[in-house]
Amino acid sequence: MLDDVPLNAADGIAFAAEALVEMRLVEHKGADGAVDGLRISAIRSASSAAGLHLKNGDVAHASRSGARDWTAITSVAGFGAFAETLARPPAPVELLVTRRGTLTLLRFTAAD
Repeated sequence: MLDDVPLNAADGIAFAAEALVEMRLVEHKGADGAVDGLRISAIRSASSAAGLHLKNGDVAHASRSGARDWTAITSVAGFGAFAETLARPPAPVELLVTRRGTLTLLRFTAAD
C-alpha cells in the first residue's frame, strides 16, 4: 500500500522538533526475535505525527531519502535521524511501516 503525504517545510520542522517527545517508540521484534523496527504509540490526533499520517500501532522499519539505500530503523536514534530528514528533505522521503499487518510505504513529498 502507498500513502503519499504532502509535506511543507513547517510540518517537517515541527515533526523533527517534537517526534521523540510527543510519541512513544518501543522496539518491535520479528518472528526470529530480532529487533525489526519500532512500534509507535501515544500519537495525539492534533500532533505533527498525526498530520504526517503516522498512526498508533505503526511499526517503522526503514527509511530512505531520494535514491539512497534503505536505512533500518531499529533504535530511537535511527527514528530521530528519519525525523531530521523530514525537516530538510532534499528529495522525497519514504518510510516503510507495518500498519495492521499490512506493509505500507509513506512517501513524503514537498507540498506546492
